[in-house]
Amino acid sequence: MPETFRRDLLAATVAEIADSGEFILRAYCAELESALGERTVVTASVPAGLLLVLTAAGVGPAYPVHLADGVRPAVAGVLRRLNVALVSVEEADCHIADHPDDPDQLLVARAGRPGVVVIDLGPSSRWAGVTVAAAVRTSDADLAERVRWLRNHGQDGRTRFLHQLVGFNARMDEIAAAYLLRVHFSGEDGRR
Repeated sequence: MPETFRRDLLAATVAEIADSGEFILRAYCAELESALGERTVVTASVPAGLLLVLTAAGVGPAYPVHLADGVRPAVAGVLRRLNVALVSVEEADCHIADHPDDPDQLLVARAGRPGVVVIDLGPSSRWAGVTVAAAVRTSDADLAERVRWLRNHGQDGRTRFLHQLVGFNARMDEIAAAYLLRVHFSGEDGRR
């Protein structure tokens, strides 16, 4: 994984996306989701990804959540926004912790449900993206679909301007997705 971004590749990517006129949730975002694995949803940032996961899972006011020590500060802001009840590990139905083996991953576990990973794809992560960005990965197909809808104002992705849910603007842009694809999934030269 690269330690710094490639200015030449970034410039070419920006020019291509500008010329295409397709800036958000188009082909590159779909291709990145596919490259990252089944039931992966790309989002605007780690806090946005966490907000989407918790909202899709029905976590809201007074929901019992345990936050492990040392979890990144942005997580606390999401939990304040949802007005959850921070409780001990024994009392919680939802647990949030940094991944013990990968500092770029945040783990979310809910009682009796498959776990979820929120992956940091931004500049300070090992992915070294050019903007803040994240991906949500789960084995729960229904949860992945709800996260996908919620990130785009509650739209299902098939019918434009039909909002199935009250959602958020937590979409990854095409520049971020194209750059990550070219650096990590397209070979050394960055060409598709």
